[in-house]
Amino acid sequence: MVKRRVKGTGTIYKPKESKNFYLKYTIDGIVKKISLRTGIKLEAEKKAKILTKDLELKTREDILYHIGQVKSLISDNRLKLSDVWHKFEVIKQKEQCSQKTINAYQQYWNEFLRYLPMKFDTMQSVTEKEATGFLEYLETKFKVSNRTYNAYLLSVSVIFKTFIGEKHVFKNEDKKILDTHSHKEFTKSQIKNIFSAFDDPELKIMNKDEMLLLFHFGCWTGLRLKDCCLIKWESINLAKNMIYIKPAKTQKYNRTVVIPLHPMLFNEIEMIYKDQNFDDYVLPHVAKRYLSNPSGVKKDCIKVFKYCGLKTTLKIKGKMKGVNQYGFHSFRHTFVSFCANAGVPLAVVQAIVGHGSPVMTRLYSHLGEDTLKNAINTLPTLNSDYNVKQIGTIDIKKELLSMNQDNWETIRDKILKGY
Repeated sequence: MVKRRVKGTGTIYKPKESKNFYLKYTIDGIVKKISLRTGIKLEAEKKAKILTKDLELKTREDILYHIGQVKSLISDNRLKLSDVWHKFEVIKQKEQCSQKTINAYQQYWNEFLRYLPMKFDTMQSVTEKEATGFLEYLETKFKVSNRTYNAYLLSVSVIFKTFIGEKHVFKNEDKKILDTHSHKEFTKSQIKNIFSAFDDPELKIMNKDEMLLLFHFGCWTGLRLKDCCLIKWESINLAKNMIYIKPAKTQKYNRTVVIPLHPMLFNEIEMIYKDQNFDDYVLPHVAKRYLSNPSGVKKDCIKVFKYCGLKTTLKIKGKMKGVNQYGFHSFRHTFVSFCANAGVPLAVVQAIVGHGSPVMTRLYSHLGEDTLKNAINTLPTLNSDYNVKQIGTIDIKKELLSMNQDNWETIRDKILKGY
């Protein structure tokens, strides 16, 4: 039995929208929250005890670093710029900030230091003139996008605010309005041309058969490139004609997206594996390549689009680099567009595509699988040249329902025999 913690060492709680317990504690009047990364209360209590013991053993200097009052510890009340990153990194690590986020902070901070003249050696010596000059430097020399500009501004502001307080030198700088240009969706004729291009021997790309199936996954599921490349057989339930997957971009919400198998997608799964052994990954060669060289897969996708005469980038006035017009993400837009044109309700589309907001999840979590299947059945099959085997016919359905859904070898044999 874990003893109850003494007063002043924090409390643990579990938010409704989270699966993990959190520790909440106060240092010098500032409330801090730390995820205990467990949903088991006993383990949470043990971790909280270790963490609060660490808090009790903190020096006065550590505490002040944690709440952004480091400057009061420096003998001349001035923090050297060369010391800033190490102290900031320690703070973010104690707050359990992800390493990816910490690396981004470091990148932006290092660029700021490269800009500053040598005469500036402390945070307190930097003025608003240098802050404004740095942002102008980003616009004129690098011609960064508004999104990147805002990322620099936010990151450097957070670092200054941590050690200087609310009256830091970036406080009066405004964010840029995002001039976003989203990918365009493909038309039906463009989709036909893209799929037909794989029959042309002049198109040279790696793992051509698997890449065709990759494109079908993108078009008929709305999944992002990473999810399509790394999809596993355990995510595909042929007995129910459904895909159950947790998209990589929204895994923090721990929600499974349910996607019915479109007939054309099923047909391609059947055709491409007639002479191949099954792997954990549905696209084993593409998955291996993506894990080691994701840009290579992306470049081959672009190569296919260009081969079909599509202009993948669009030149925008005032930008050094063209913005993406067509890419693999266009399949996601296409899927949503197909659903909208077929009259599929917005909530159903959100349920199939997946949404990162817990609020939206609650709104459409009551949708049943029949509703999702009906939505997919309204989507076009383009033409009859593909000899699509309709899923849900009596014979196929009886065979699939009689299988053990975990026995993938049996499922494979059934597919290869063509029913």
